[in-house]
Amino acid sequence: MILLVWSKGSFSSGAGILAVAASLGATLCYGLGVNFAKKHLAGVDPLVLSGGSMLGSALLLLPAAVWTWPAATPPAGAWISALLLGVVCSGMAYVLFYRLVDTVGPSKTVAVTYLIPVFGMLWGAVFLGEKVTPGMLGGAAVILLGTALTTGLLAPRKDHRP
Repeated sequence: MILLVWSKGSFSSGAGILAVAASLGATLCYGLGVNFAKKHLAGVDPLVLSGGSMLGSALLLLPAAVWTWPAATPPAGAWISALLLGVVCSGMAYVLFYRLVDTVGPSKTVAVTYLIPVFGMLWGAVFLGEKVTPGMLGGAAVILLGTALTTGLLAPRKDHRP
């Protein structure tokens, strides 16, 4: 990742360093969080874990929300949309996520997150008419192959030496 950002010359402004740090930090948090949940929160209802995660996130972001509050209060429709996105999309995703942690384990659960760039590319092409390049397809193939190997969908060939 650092090489990709470096090759684009994004380190000169400092924004590239921040982007790489945020990406690596998110990756670290995913790994730590899913293993913590499996070890210390096994048996807790996924709905409770999801609610706690969402509430904790909201409280953590509250100071930033107050600090950057817009001059004009957003209309009711925007509040309802944000609430529906939070509860229906993120909330339900967290319920499924913690259910997966409990049933298939942390390694296979985190493998689902590898698919995000592939689906981002797909939805961008389908709904926004974004161009899909051969390099993007190659990257998607690598992601799919890695995910299949990680989850055990594809097993490495066994050595058949005598």
